[in-house]
Formats: sequence, C-alpha cells, structure tokens
Amino acid sequence: MYPVTVSISAILFVAVCAGMTVDIFAEENLVRNGSFESPALGFSNWGSFQTGTVGLEWIVNNEYNVCNKEIQIHSSRINSPADGSQYAQLDAYCPTAISQTIDTEAGYTYELSYASTTRLSDPSITNGLLVNINDKEINRIDQLSDDWETNTHTFNATGPTKIEFIDIGIDDVRVVKINISTEPTPEPTKRNGGGGNDEFKSKPTFGKSLLTHNQMVECGFSMDDIFIDVLDYHVEYERKIIETNSTDDFTLKVFPQRNVQWFQIGFGVPEVGSPINSAEASIDLHLVKPNIDYIIDEIKVIDKGNTIQFNDINASVSMVKCMVNSTDENCLELSINDVLFREQFYDEAFIISAMDAKRYNTNHYMNEGLQIQGPSLNPPLTYTLQENREKFELTRTDKVNDIWTDQFGYTWTRNNHDTWLQLTTPETVKIIDAATGVMKRSHSSFDGIMNAEREKATMIFDGTKLLNTLPDRFTYD
Repeated sequence: MYPVTVSISAILFVAVCAGMTVDIFAEENLVRNGSFESPALGFSNWGSFQTGTVGLEWIVNNEYNVCNKEIQIHSSRINSPADGSQYAQLDAYCPTAISQTIDTEAGYTYELSYASTTRLSDPSITNGLLVNINDKEINRIDQLSDDWETNTHTFNATGPTKIEFIDIGIDDVRVVKINISTEPTPEPTKRNGGGGNDEFKSKPTFGKSLLTHNQMVECGFSMDDIFIDVLDYHVEYERKIIETNSTDDFTLKVFPQRNVQWFQIGFGVPEVGSPINSAEASIDLHLVKPNIDYIIDEIKVIDKGNTIQFNDINASVSMVKCMVNSTDENCLELSINDVLFREQFYDEAFIISAMDAKRYNTNHYMNEGLQIQGPSLNPPLTYTLQENREKFELTRTDKVNDIWTDQFGYTWTRNNHDTWLQLTTPETVKIIDAATGVMKRSHSSFDGIMNAEREKATMIFDGTKLLNTLPDRFTYD
C-alpha cells in the first residue's frame, strides 16, 4: 500500500443506490464506535490506541509489520471531524489497516458509507485509500481530496460482514440495512461534506433551507402545544401571556441534525437583532453523540435576575419527521419541559438558536415574545434613600418601569443619572433639596447645573458660536 497519512470520516446521509431507493435513517447504524468518540479525549487532543483498547471496538493491523499496530484518534487537532467531535487517523507512522465484523443478516441489502480527506498538515504526501468488504476490494482512491468526500457502497449480505479500511482514518463509519422499492434509481453517487445532498451540508435551520430557501421543517418551534413555522428571521409570533408559578413546555426542531451541538432559548432580549448573550435569561443545552443517538450532555441556565426556576427543568432529544407528511425522521427535536418563570422580564422578545460543531448557527426572534404576569416569586428589591435628613425605605413594585414605593406610600423612580425622583402626580415632581454649598449627583437640580455648565463651556471653546455674537466689523488699536 501507499506510504501516506490520511484522515477519513463516514456519514449516513444517502439518497439513492443502484436499482433501489434508500430509506434514509430508517435503520440503525450497525458499526460499533463508528464515529470514534471513544476513548474520549477532550478538545484539541490526540492519542494512540491498539486492538483491545476499551471502547475502541476495532481490530488494528498494519501492512508491513514495521511499526506498532496502532491508530491515532484526534479531537479537532489537525482536521475538523466530519461527524461528532473526534476522528481516527490510521497512517500516523506507517500504512495501517482497521477492520470490524458487522452483524448483518443473510438475504438483506446493506449500505456502507464513509468520508475521507487528506491530512492537511502534510499536503505533499501521497494520500490513498483501500476499502474491502469480506476481504474483497470495493474501492481504491489514489489521491484523496483536501475536503471531506463521501462514498457509499451497497452489498448483499450472506451473513456477518467484515469491513476494512487501509491507509486511512475513520470517523462515523456506518452500515445500515436499506429498504428497497421497485422504482429504479441512478448508480451509487459520490458526495462531499456532510450529507446525501447539498441540503444536508447546510447550516442548521428551524424552517427554510439556507441554500434553496425551500421549507425543510414544519412546526420548528412550539410552546405549550402551540406550534408555529419558523420561516423568517423575525417570526410573527403572537404574544403569549403566561403566569408566574406555572410551568411551560417548549420544543425546537432543526434540520439537518448532523453535528448539532447547542440549542438555546434566550428570554428578555432588549430588541430584535440583539445577541443571545444580551438576554436577561437563557436556557442552553449541549448535545453529544457517543454512539448512534444524541444525548443531552448539559443543561445550563444563565440567569441575570433569578427569573427562571432551574432545578425542575427537564429536557429530551429525539429524531422526528421534518414535515407533517414526511416518511423519514431526518430532524432533531429538543423538548424542554417544566420551565417555571419566577417574575416578568424587562423585555418581552425572545430568541431561539441552534449551532453545529463547525460553529454554524441560526437565530430567529419571536417579535411579540412572552408577557409574564402575576406576583413575583422573588423577594422584592429594597433601597434606603437618605434625603433632607429623612430616610426613605424604598421597595421596587414595578420591575419594567423601575417604580418604587416608600414607607409613606409615595412612588419613586430614577433618571439616567441615577437621581431619585418622587412621583406624586402624573407629572414628575422633583423633591425640594436643602441648601448646600457642594452640589452632589443625588441633588434634584444636578441635571440643570450640568446643562448650564455645558453651555458655558460651549461659549468658551466654540469659536463659530463666539463669532456670531460679534458685530460685522470691529477695530482695535
């Protein structure tokens, strides 16, 4: 074989094969540890492993017995994985083979898919690939592409099947049983990147394809069994009124599902277009795919004002139909249940977001958002204000409008300079301050003094304005 260094990844997305139609995702992947997520290494790391390593599931050999029989597993160190967070590299030091016997059933047709790419750190080296099924060569590539390139092959099983790759690395190799129709279809096709067609290579979407603008997902978002299509950046979402101390459920549905790592909902966004980190509170969920199924690795609530009850939140993830009339379950749906809001947000708009392993993300804003009403479950905020030798104990009674009430029943608010103003009528009335020789920021006349001093400074430093105050002609000795 070739003295090469190569990386490869395999993927499941396949639309057609010779003489038959493939039901994508209809069957489970029969390859064990096909995505090489085990042994887990953590981000930007690598390690060498031999046959018998716990969790590896592959038999490792080499062509010439001139070096150790081992493979390297990398986590986004040289190449980005085609699937998951890790991939394997076989030809680290010399040509190496890797094989696994799959539990296939005699009389059924199966499909093998895999993706390969050259080792980007050594582009000058010849990179090749040999693929065997039951020790019979089914594909030979003399020079691999710099980008992930996907190949698929179908085979008829006569019993358990041995698959073998030589001089490559492996990531998410898959063998699936395919459902066969009577309709003829084209020959096996070769594809790049992450899927059976360009749609599968697009970044995540809750509604329309980012490539063709066709609707790929119906009911991309729901709250309390009210489902809506997420078709625009600004979603026409009718304001929903909910009560504090009641629980609510959300679902997010995204396509394509491959490599999706994060789902987020951000509540209390200041305005449509604001980043999700500007939200008053957000629910962030991290997903991993250790085998063939996604699992939720972490649920995190980022809350600036204790507005969400964190401990009782439940979440689950599953594969579902993208469209109501679809036959295939090609979308990933995240369910977030038992969300309890403790008090209202400053702003009502909220945002939903999904991000994949390549950091491609999609954001959509629910314009009208959520209106949360009812008494706050949080202790009220208090503030002690000392004015004119009198102490006022203030308690916030309106979070959104920043209204406070003192022990005498009067209402207060603050201006942009953080000066307290007493509200006694619909008009804002400043409190009367005691005479003072030193003006403090808390003095009710502070704004007026600032404006007067600003005008004086303008007269001194603004030459154009000074000239306007002089006669047209003047002389001097």
